[in-house]
Amino acid sequence: MRHYRLTNQERAATGFTDAFGLDHKDLVATSGTTENIVLQTLGANVAVLYTDACFIVTEAFSGTGITEVKLQVGHNGINGGTLDIDHFAANQSVLLLNTFEGGATPSTSTNITAATEIDVLFTTTGAAPSLVTAGQVVVYMKIIRQSDVLNAQA
Repeated sequence: MRHYRLTNQERAATGFTDAFGLDHKDLVATSGTTENIVLQTLGANVAVLYTDACFIVTEAFSGTGITEVKLQVGHNGINGGTLDIDHFAANQSVLLLNTFEGGATPSTSTNITAATEIDVLFTTTGAAPSLVTAGQVVVYMKIIRQSDVLNAQA
């Protein structure tokens, strides 16, 4: 998994601050049909997390015996709350190139007051995640960190 902090120009153009690139090599589970990948853990009192999110499939997912690959973007419980595996992006297929999905909920923001994981859950049908041999998706999110605005000009 790769994590990119978007440039000021990219932020202005898209409204997103972060991009997370995931590909088939990140899927390593050899049993079962799910793979959870932590995108980032946000620390307490240093970030505001928005529900704005989207993803685009830049390489179609496929593999031996794979009939479906779906993706969800969620969290482990914002500020110690309830786990929500599809808070940012609902259960969507990533089998087709250029599949583009927007956020699962209307835009809201939350001050992060306790460590919070943002994660992606892949679910495969037909075979274990490790048998996915192709595929790449980029997840875009809006996370405003203290370091983004510290020393900002007023």
